[in-house]
Amino acid sequence: MIQYIESDGKKQFAVLPIDELERLITVAENAADLRAVHATADDETLSQEFVEKLIHADSPLTVWREYRNMTQKALETASGVPQGYIAQLESGKKRGSVDTLKALSKALKITIEDLL
Repeated sequence: MIQYIESDGKKQFAVLPIDELERLITVAENAADLRAVHATADDETLSQEFVEKLIHADSPLTVWREYRNMTQKALETASGVPQGYIAQLESGKKRGSVDTLKALSKALKITIEDLL
């Protein structure tokens, strides 16, 4: 239940249970995450399913690569990054240099930030 505090006949403040506040914070954070995902290099429209997958993924690289219907080998060809290294990036064994992430993001037609 939300309680309002009025001043001069106008609602000035709202008091709400902590559970409701925490729920609203989570909703706002998720909305911010979704906006960030939607702000891709070409303002590409992404499905809700894809966005959810990306938000919860261990490896954004894997999600983007699969979204682009690319194998690791195809991404190697497009980016110049060896397939074995791509596999290590996707598994979290390696982090990747800025140059590597630039090459991968260019091949996937996304920003570097989309891979972080």
